[in-house]
Amino acid sequence: MTTYDEFLTTAAVPRETIDRFLDEDDPTWARFDGEVGYTLGRYLPRDGIDGSWTILTARDNGQRTSWMYNDRPSRINTYGNSFTQCQAASPRPLPPRLP
Repeated sequence: MTTYDEFLTTAAVPRETIDRFLDEDDPTWARFDGEVGYTLGRYLPRDGIDGSWTILTARDNGQRTSWMYNDRPSRINTYGNSFTQCQAASPRPLPPRLP
């Protein structure tokens, strides 16, 4: 049986990971923000379908960069966590088509 201390040792984020996250000169997927926890950064993770690369872009204030319909007012705004951001969220397959 795992003890509480063993659990904490294996569950804790390594110090090097925290130091990198807090380093403003080392680009990662996000930047520390004292008010909301983090803002999105510019990053190229390999977490897409079949190991493809994902292009993540954000403005300096953490707002996602809009590419499509950038010249039009936004119709939908979402606020939330990584699921709202669609990070690692798979779409459900469409139901079968009736004859």
